[in-house]
Amino acid sequence: IENMKQQLEASEQVAKTELQRLDEETEHLTAMQSDLARQKKKKEGELKNLKTQLESDRSSLASYREALKTEKRNLESAEDTLSSMRRRRDEAETMRNVGIGMMFIPFVGWIPMNEASNAVRTAKREVESCESQVKSYSNKVSKYESEISQAKRDIQEADNKIHETDAKLLDMSVQRRVVADVQHKMRRAVHQLGKLCGVGSVAELQTRHQILLAPVIKVMEEMTTAL
Repeated sequence: IENMKQQLEASEQVAKTELQRLDEETEHLTAMQSDLARQKKKKEGELKNLKTQLESDRSSLASYREALKTEKRNLESAEDTLSSMRRRRDEAETMRNVGIGMMFIPFVGWIPMNEASNAVRTAKREVESCESQVKSYSNKVSKYESEISQAKRDIQEADNKIHETDAKLLDMSVQRRVVADVQHKMRRAVHQLGKLCGVGSVAELQTRHQILLAPVIKVMEEMTTAL
């Protein structure tokens, strides 16, 4: 009886150690779950901001693309005007060289020609500026699209880990309940055996054996079922 009592006490200590381990692991998983939830919430906020910025840059990109079309048309018109003036100037120069009177040929002055040339240069600068903006905002849109995809992956990963942690915590809870139940039954068995160890006479031992050992056997059966 004494040997059985000692073995049960040792087993009860093992159960106690296991409970401590389960409690520590549960605390660790709970902290991890809380940290994952914070990370997920932070990423969701970042994703929202990224989407807002993406929509803004997409709008700017569309505007600059339309502006680029307009500036290209303006450049084409300015170049046509300048080409027309140069053609008239060249025609007038040719007529003069062959001796035809200038009074019948419209004369293109230097001032209008300079203005037309300036208009072409200005239109080219506007086209280049719009092209630069289109390129810049195209890069920004691509950048934000990439960051949004990464943020979505990070959120999904955090969500998966949260679900995994939930499952582990549930498993830990079941394990702890089983171990705590076994520990409780062991304590009851040790208590009953302790009463038997304190018996003096043989007659009293036989009497208590019948009274006290039966609950011990029942407890052992319950532990076997629990395990």
